[in-house]
Amino acid sequence: MAARWISKLPALTAGRRSFSAVALREIAPSVWRLGEGRPRVAVLGGVHGNELSGVEVVQRLLSDFRHMTPDLQISGEITLAIGNPPAVSRGVRFLHQDLNRCFCEALGGDATPGEELARAKVLMPMLRDLDVLLDLHATNKPSTPFARLPGPVEGRKERFASAERLFLRALPCHTVLWDPNKLIAGGAMSDEYASQHAPFEACQRSGRQIHPAHICYESGLASDKSSAAAIYSAVQTCFAELGIVAHPDGKASVEDEGGRQWEHFEITNVYKLDSRGFEWMNGYGTHNFQVVPPETAFGRRLEPLEELVSPIGHESYIVFPKGEALRSPGWPVGWLARKLSPEEV
Repeated sequence: MAARWISKLPALTAGRRSFSAVALREIAPSVWRLGEGRPRVAVLGGVHGNELSGVEVVQRLLSDFRHMTPDLQISGEITLAIGNPPAVSRGVRFLHQDLNRCFCEALGGDATPGEELARAKVLMPMLRDLDVLLDLHATNKPSTPFARLPGPVEGRKERFASAERLFLRALPCHTVLWDPNKLIAGGAMSDEYASQHAPFEACQRSGRQIHPAHICYESGLASDKSSAAAIYSAVQTCFAELGIVAHPDGKASVEDEGGRQWEHFEITNVYKLDSRGFEWMNGYGTHNFQVVPPETAFGRRLEPLEELVSPIGHESYIVFPKGEALRSPGWPVGWLARKLSPEEV
């Protein structure tokens, strides 16, 4: 595969960009980099150690770049990282605390010490000033593939257009989840951190502006690696679209044939575990984007009993429902989202 990348490179690069010779180098434990300059792209897998598809993609990319010829040249910088190597090696989500709740400078002395907090401090410098972040995740309950995009409502249209062009349209994905009020993790996820520390200006490539795109891609069940091939190809497409390296088939972009009908959702409510306990009810909590009609009970707190009822006026959708094994006091057991109208995107 690496040889095909090299063979197609001159047709995309001749006379248009400044290229430099590159060598893959490990800049921190399980963090590798090649190239320099703009655009700056990072591909992150294994932030949760039991989510296998992203780890597979990073390992394939590493294999490609390790076997490329020494005189390979690229335009820009690529960082590849395994987020939580100890958790990956043990096949668990995390060891002490969820790494994807640790990307925040404010976490300092009040946070529980552990390997994840230390690891976040290693990774955060690699997430600053990125034009593109592809953070590859999966879910603990069944789900169609979806992308979670960070940031406020302002500028949402431009951020989505960039994410779609660079990555999402090369994937079997039709769903986008927004969290402008940071209800999932209070702004402490990798994509949120990258968005907060993004370049001020759009990146100029081939005479057009490319707005920063910081994407968390949820490919499906955590134990399922079958999506890795499609994600791997989409990452290559992103590199080609940015002009860093050529797509293995020589494509500079991917056409989204026939148009795609996207569904956009926004997080509206978060429900946390307290001393009363919690259980899903009426068949809810089994998968992502499960529809809950207005004013419908979907869960309950125990002792004393309190039913949780969806809001008035619109359908709600359950996202990231937690099974008992992933519940901790004070942490969410699930969220509700609403579907956005086209005018709201």
